[in-house]
Amino acid sequence: MKSKHAMLLTVMIFLIGVTPGISYAEDVPNIMLRVVYVPTRWMAFTDISGWDRAVPVKESENLKYYEATIWEDTAAVHLYEFSNDYDPGHRFLDPIDERVAYREQFVREKYIDMPADVPGINKDDRSHYLKDVFVNIAQYLVERHPHAEHHLTYSGHGAPGGDMFELMLNREHANVFLRYWTQELGKPLGVIDMGGPCNKAGFGDLVNFCEYARYYIGSDMPNGGYALDNWTYEKHVESDYDMQYHNVFSTNQTLEGALRERLDVTRKSYEYSRGNMIRNSTQQASYLYSCKVFLEFYPQFLIFLMTAESGQDYASHGDLLRYMMDNHAPQSLIDQYHATIIYNVDNRDFFEWTREHNGMSLPHWDYIAGIYQRAFAQLPADVNGDGVVNIIDLTLVASNFGKTGQNAADVNGDGVVNIIDLTLVAAAFGNAAAAPEFWNLQFNGTPTRTQVEQWLNQARQVNLSDPSFQSGIFVLEQLLAPLTPQKTVLLPNYPNPFNPETWIPYWLAASADVTVTISAVDGTRVRKLALGHKPIGIYQSKSRAAYWDGRNQLGEPVASGVYFYTLTAGNFTETRKMLIQK
Repeated sequence: MKSKHAMLLTVMIFLIGVTPGISYAEDVPNIMLRVVYVPTRWMAFTDISGWDRAVPVKESENLKYYEATIWEDTAAVHLYEFSNDYDPGHRFLDPIDERVAYREQFVREKYIDMPADVPGINKDDRSHYLKDVFVNIAQYLVERHPHAEHHLTYSGHGAPGGDMFELMLNREHANVFLRYWTQELGKPLGVIDMGGPCNKAGFGDLVNFCEYARYYIGSDMPNGGYALDNWTYEKHVESDYDMQYHNVFSTNQTLEGALRERLDVTRKSYEYSRGNMIRNSTQQASYLYSCKVFLEFYPQFLIFLMTAESGQDYASHGDLLRYMMDNHAPQSLIDQYHATIIYNVDNRDFFEWTREHNGMSLPHWDYIAGIYQRAFAQLPADVNGDGVVNIIDLTLVASNFGKTGQNAADVNGDGVVNIIDLTLVAAAFGNAAAAPEFWNLQFNGTPTRTQVEQWLNQARQVNLSDPSFQSGIFVLEQLLAPLTPQKTVLLPNYPNPFNPETWIPYWLAASADVTVTISAVDGTRVRKLALGHKPIGIYQSKSRAAYWDGRNQLGEPVASGVYFYTLTAGNFTETRKMLIQK
């Protein structure tokens, strides 16, 4: 017979509406690192109230939560991996030691001796410490879930400017942490969700975070400060985005669609608090940003900022759109700004707002010089002039090897395009106009492992001790790592569902003869794709993955439905399923 606490968890799962089962780590498509700061004014390490019940369903088929808790009471950071069997009733256990021991058995990583965070004293020590801790946590997550989409969320206090976790992790160290995570993962995070902290939709926040994510969520005003008009647990569940992330990932085939629905959950919390908000004139808004569009917008905005006819009305953390309009920004720049915000929810329809907020606040003026220098310091490495130094620039230089005369690929201006120019482009990853874009393994221009090895060998033969050149060699070494799989893997086809064509990506840890066999549900072979002998490498982009046009061996289009595809590479065999929808 179930205990009353186990029955309570079952009720919670029913209310939230997700599957309670736990899947294998490598099969969970989404990983959410949920960071929580627990100061002593909130609760002690042994407190019975328990923050650990905030997301009662810890893992579903679509999402797995990890909790990184910054404990002020014990000066430590713990990474928890709670299971769905976790019993929130542990808070009733006595003595206290048993209560704590039960919770702490779910700790996967523990970091002690966190420096004190005394205002004006040792602030850099705390930031250094947290930087190292979260780099280690990122490494753990990537090792456990190398093929999942990784996301980061934090709910707490905040301020604009690119810092994290209630200003305890400064923007420089946050940058190091996020850079390491995405480099190890080989792709950007799906979303960085700062929709809980106050005022985290500052221009400086997006500069610091959008390098490392496809989407960003934030608000340009204080969040919270309101209460549900008629609180019920059902309403609380419906309007809590942490609880609903499992559902929004299960009901949407795209990340953007899921994040739009996540903002709709926040809007529901506004609706359930309408009376409270009207009585207190509580302005609220939350925004979903496209990081790709922002990275195109921000260097253009900096140019406008430096050349604006009048900057006398500039107010740090003032409204960015209002500043552009008052200083006669070109319409194209204003349109580009609007395009950065792809979805938003607010409560403007509840009452007349008295303070103007349009979705992004200006950076502190002292911060602008640093952003500007960072944005434009290495423009020569941006070979194709698209505002970002990335793998495209690298391959453009390679394709121009040996050419002389005026050429954008001649980065160092010595009159010839060679390995030195390519290595300098690699060194500029992270210093370009719109910040770096890490290699996307579905980009058709991604070089092969063999090409990068050749570049590295040539670069190492050049006797240059210049720090930039040596940095470029390091970046090439980093680029080689994700192109050298540690194991052979069959990846999900894309798109899926599809009509009529799809690509089937895979990784090879050893060279092998490769075939892909398409089968119907009843086991009948539909098509065999003989791909030939393939060397070690990543076969993930459209130009390298296996391609199926949705036709059988006779060239006839197959019917809608579920099909299975099997990769055979040497002794390796793995099968996945896909869906054709017509």
